[in-house]
Amino acid sequence: GLYFADSPEYFSEALPGMNQTMMYESYDTVRLELATPSGMSMFGEAWNKALDREGFGIADLDAPQMQWIPDKPFVPYSTFNQSKPDAPRLSSAHLLHKRAALPNLKVVTGGLVKKVVFNGTEATGVQVSIGWKLCSLVKANKGVVLSAGAILTPQLLQVSGVGPQQVVDHLGVEMVSKLEGVGANFIDRNVISAGFISPQGFPLTMSDTVYVDPTRNLLLEGVGGGNIGSELSATSVAFVPPALRTPLLQAALRDLMSNLRKMDLTKYIDKMIQPVGLNPNTLSRGHIKAKSKHVHIMPEVTPNYFENPEDMKSQMLRFRALLNLTDNAALRGYTVPNLPLPNAIAEEINKTAPQIWNAMSCLFRASSDNIFRRVFVPCPRPTAWSDAELEKYLREFVISSYHYFGTAAAGSVVDGTDFSVIGTQKLYVVDASVLPKPTHVNPQGTIMALGHYVGRLLAQKQR
Repeated sequence: GLYFADSPEYFSEALPGMNQTMMYESYDTVRLELATPSGMSMFGEAWNKALDREGFGIADLDAPQMQWIPDKPFVPYSTFNQSKPDAPRLSSAHLLHKRAALPNLKVVTGGLVKKVVFNGTEATGVQVSIGWKLCSLVKANKGVVLSAGAILTPQLLQVSGVGPQQVVDHLGVEMVSKLEGVGANFIDRNVISAGFISPQGFPLTMSDTVYVDPTRNLLLEGVGGGNIGSELSATSVAFVPPALRTPLLQAALRDLMSNLRKMDLTKYIDKMIQPVGLNPNTLSRGHIKAKSKHVHIMPEVTPNYFENPEDMKSQMLRFRALLNLTDNAALRGYTVPNLPLPNAIAEEINKTAPQIWNAMSCLFRASSDNIFRRVFVPCPRPTAWSDAELEKYLREFVISSYHYFGTAAAGSVVDGTDFSVIGTQKLYVVDASVLPKPTHVNPQGTIMALGHYVGRLLAQKQR
C-alpha cells in the first residue's frame, strides 16, 4: 500500500531513455489522486523509537516523503487513507472509476485475453473471451498496451509469437518477433517477515515509518494490526517448505481461517505485528515460460531464489536486523504475548491444516517455558542461530514479496523510450516487467506513474 518515487539514479541506470522530469510529474499527479501521508499510530511510534535505538536514526514525523531518503527513517505516502474509518485503500481501480464517464473509455470485466493479433508485425487487436462467450476479436486502430504484470505479460507475448525461438516453436505458434529476453530476467524481490503475537490489538498500520539503505541491501517496514494476521494467513503457504506448498494446502488454510472466524478466534491471530525486511538489490534471476498456447494454463515460474549467494548473505543480515529490532524495549509491548493462544486454535490447526503445525506450535507453549516469552511464526527450531541453521530456516520458509520485475525488460524486449515491443509496431508494455532491475522500494507508485507517463507519451504521439 505504500506509494514511493524511486531515485533519479535508479532511472538513469535502469531506464536511461526516460524523461525523468515527465516521470516525476506523473508520480505527483497519481499521488494527488490516491495517496496520503501514513498516519502515526501507537505501534508506529514504537517502531520509530526502536529504529532510533537500534542505530537507524529517527524520522521527522512532520515531513512525509514521496521519494525515499537514504540511510534515515522517513514517513512515506500510502494508498491506505488512515484518516478515514477502516483505512480504505485507493488502488488503480479508483482511477478508472473516476474516469468511468469518459466517452472514449470502456472497461470490460470478466474478460480473458488469449493473445495479441498481428498483421505481419503490426498489432491490430487482441483475441478475448468474456465469460462463457467464444473468443472474439477486439480491434485496435492505434495500438495495444499489455499490462498483465511480470508473470502474465511474458506469457501473453510468447503465445502471441513474441519471444525466444525455442519457446515459440514449442508452443506451435508463428514467430512475429524473436526476442530472447521475453520471460528471462525474472526477479522476485527477496523478503523476510516474521509474525509476532502481540498482547494488544491495534488498527491496521502499514509502515508509518520506513528505513531504506540500498548500500546495505536493507529496507525495513513495520506492519501489523487490523485483520492482517488472519487475512495473510489465509493466503500464504509459506508455513511449510516450498516442495510442500500445494493448492490443497492453500484450500486448507482458507478453511482454517473460516472456521476460526466462526469460532470468534481470529481476534487472537489479528493481534499480530509483521515487520518486514526487503532487499532493494535482489541479484538472483529466474524465468517465465508459457507451457501451452492456452493462457488459462499458468506458465512455468522459476524464481531461482538465492541463486546468487549474495542474496542469502543479505537475507541473513535482514533477518538478524528484524530480530534485534523486535527485541528492543520500545517494541516489547508488541512482541511479548501475555498469554498463550487458546488451545482451541491449536486443535483446529491440527484438525484442518496439520501440515502447518510445526510452524505454529511454539505459540502454544506453556507460559512457564522460557522460549514462550518471545516467539514468532514460522516457529524457529534452534534458540541460537549458526549461519548454517539460519540458512536452512530461510530456505525452508522463503516467501514471495509479490514484487516481480524484469521479464519484458527495457533494452532487450521493449524500447526504453516509449516502451514499444522491439520488432513490432503498435504494441507496448506498461507494467513492472519492463523494469530490468528491482525498484529500491515498493514498486506500486512507480508502476502507476509509469502508466500515466506512457499514456502521456502515446497521447502526444497520436496528436
